[in-house]
Amino acid sequence: MLRTEILKGYGPLEELRPQWSELLLACPEATVFQTPEWLLAWGRTFRRSLVTFAIHEGSDLVGLYPMVLSRRGWTQLRPMGVGPSDYLGPMVLQRTKPSPQFPLVTDPLPRGEGDIYEALADALSQYPVDLLDLQQIRETNPILTHFQQIEPKVQAKCCVLDLPKTFDEYVKGLSKSLRYEVRRPNREPYVSGRAVIRTASTPAEALEFFRVFSHLHEQRWKTRKQPGAFLLPKLKAFHQLWLAGAIQHDRVRLQTLWLDGNPIGALYVMKLNASYYFYQSGFDPEQTAHSPGTVLVSETIRMAIEEGMTTFDFLRGDEPYKLRWKPQRTLSNVRVLKKCSPLAGSVGEWANGMGYRMEQGIRKRLEGKGLF
Repeated sequence: MLRTEILKGYGPLEELRPQWSELLLACPEATVFQTPEWLLAWGRTFRRSLVTFAIHEGSDLVGLYPMVLSRRGWTQLRPMGVGPSDYLGPMVLQRTKPSPQFPLVTDPLPRGEGDIYEALADALSQYPVDLLDLQQIRETNPILTHFQQIEPKVQAKCCVLDLPKTFDEYVKGLSKSLRYEVRRPNREPYVSGRAVIRTASTPAEALEFFRVFSHLHEQRWKTRKQPGAFLLPKLKAFHQLWLAGAIQHDRVRLQTLWLDGNPIGALYVMKLNASYYFYQSGFDPEQTAHSPGTVLVSETIRMAIEEGMTTFDFLRGDEPYKLRWKPQRTLSNVRVLKKCSPLAGSVGEWANGMGYRMEQGIRKRLEGKGLF
């Protein structure tokens, strides 16, 4: 029998960390934005009022959806991690046969995923708030079937590259001009050692990477008279906290490109299970002749293939520079607003709708069309 538990505050969620980590192994579609390392760092930094919906079967955790309660003239629930996160759906144990990759799944199998999603949807709908604001949910997530009376709003499109067995096979499918750029590491200044790619492997190196990355990211965006994505001090503090822990759990791939001892490019990539996630990049705008962004992306795709990864997710935004890499799929992230009270809920729905339109307008201006 399924049992729903509603946890208040940060401490109970922290206590769930071991089971939470195991649940992720049994959720092949879970992303790095649903890991304890990411969300607990978010919670420590932004200090919101947390409400976590946990579904148990016996002693097993089979469903989890960490949420944030806010009051703005109306009360609302939103997923924990809103802002810097790209995917924020609930985590639900899948009915998969036991395997070394998913050791949590035992025999007999738990109840079907549909039952777990239904329990989560019921708990969310019955919680005493004026508005449910479910954000950044992948369009294929089954939780959406329990809100069919509400038309979801598309928040972003995410391009996904399904990786072949070898890097050579992948390169054959690229355009002639991109193949030339991808092969730069076989020529000068790389062969002489003037240009080198470094990968962070310790917490100290991760923090040094972020310092270099932030500087290059800001340089790149200044050329477009924009502040970039890491302007706020709290947001920088969050990423520093997350990176220091994530690198110890093998959750990130942090690459920098150096030319004659100076950093000219940086790539911020995350990892979970069989997927890489391209989060952000930065490069010296005066070094575009060396194509630092293109070189770093191609070398990270090479790394993903050599590690046996199956997908390389370019995350939010379907800009042309991402499409150059020939992703085969484009998935939508959607948002569902559900009124739970007639008056305050309507006010909250209107205000959130205005915020959604502003967000879309800002994103349209900020998303690059040729950042490499």
